[in-house]
Amino acid sequence: MRRWPWLRCRLRTSISITLTSQARRPMTVEELAEFNGAGAVPEDRVDPPLYVGIKGKVYDVSYGGFDMYKPGTTYNIFAGKDSSRSLATMQFDEIKSRKIDDLTPEQLKTMDDWDIKFETKRFYPIVGDLTN
Repeated sequence: MRRWPWLRCRLRTSISITLTSQARRPMTVEELAEFNGAGAVPEDRVDPPLYVGIKGKVYDVSYGGFDMYKPGTTYNIFAGKDSSRSLATMQFDEIKSRKIDDLTPEQLKTMDDWDIKFETKRFYPIVGDLTN
């Protein structure tokens, strides 16, 4: 890819456009928990879906991130969960709480940075909005 940087740019742009065209739907935390990579593989997919919640949005990290988020990997702790607090505080032992109203300004900025990374740098499509 080093020899053709324009190709990489075009590929990422076309992937982003294709993946972000999915419809967003309201999703509960219980529904989100079903998308931890351990479920059945839908007909139109190669792997089971992996979703991560942050800042009320639900990202499908399956595209380009399956190997990082699949069961048995380090990042699987985020799969099927609202990871807002964990990413904001950078405490990854166990995701226990969704509470974010007590976060410091620095932690809120960290959470915003993760949200931006998921949406613009990794090109993970937003597939839902957390409702509870």
